[in-house]
Amino acid sequence: MQKPAQNIIEQIDLLKQRGLVGADVVVGSDEHRLLMNWLMNNSYYRLSGYWRYHQKHPHAGENWLVSGSVAEVQAAYDFDTNLRSYLSEGLAVIEVTFRSRLAYFVATELAPDAYLDPATYIDRVHGSSGVRLRDQLLDDIARDLERSKERFIAHHVDAGKIVPMWAAVEAMSFGTVSKIYALLDDTGIRTKVSKSFEVSSYSLMQSIIRSLVTLRNTCAHHGRVWNRIPDIACPVLRPLKVESAVVYEQTPWGWVVMVRHLVDRIRGDQQFSADLTAFLDRNADMLGGLKNPRNH
Repeated sequence: MQKPAQNIIEQIDLLKQRGLVGADVVVGSDEHRLLMNWLMNNSYYRLSGYWRYHQKHPHAGENWLVSGSVAEVQAAYDFDTNLRSYLSEGLAVIEVTFRSRLAYFVATELAPDAYLDPATYIDRVHGSSGVRLRDQLLDDIARDLERSKERFIAHHVDAGKIVPMWAAVEAMSFGTVSKIYALLDDTGIRTKVSKSFEVSSYSLMQSIIRSLVTLRNTCAHHGRVWNRIPDIACPVLRPLKVESAVVYEQTPWGWVVMVRHLVDRIRGDQQFSADLTAFLDRNADMLGGLKNPRNH
């Protein structure tokens, strides 16, 4: 049976039971009104990812908070909002550069329309589902181009011309572009792309980009990065691991480290990493949710 919805006052009462809100916060008080406004503007479910950091084991029935307060949860929420802004800026740089370099190598070493040729890709089947990834990719490419409102795409289509790779990638999602890279049969091109980012192998580059696609989608939908265990972990280059290996494995910190590194490599300076590092230093008490997430 589906759980009934709780109104805002009931949600606040539940937070009292779990120790986040003091029993002295009563209906009509200023703090109660602020909480009502906060929960109305940011759903209970959305905020739960922030106070879970202070919980024991909610899935085991241990819901009592071991630490934390409304102020701390609000601080974490604000920190995460600002962190997403930094990461979104960095991801935009990485995405644009990755699609540009991939398009250049495919167009110049194969052909401007090679991305539409099934022979360009590995004919791989996805696990037990039996889905042919190459066919799925070609469908994704066609769908992205059909949905595009860009005039340069319409110009080619209306003229009955094939959209060249360097134009087509501008209308594709980051996810589609990452799949083109992953399924390219020409490993030489994949290697050239990875080397251009100073990443040792195309398989490592593929894993990094695949993870960054999920981060990009999380940021684009205003999802929580802090205290999140990534669905797809981001590999971190060995020279960048200056702390215990565990803080980079299946943590948001892996994302932070790689975005910071790649943007500096692309721009040829360290301004982005300096700004991001300064922000993190100002919020050192939040690093636990990046290096040791407790997303039960």
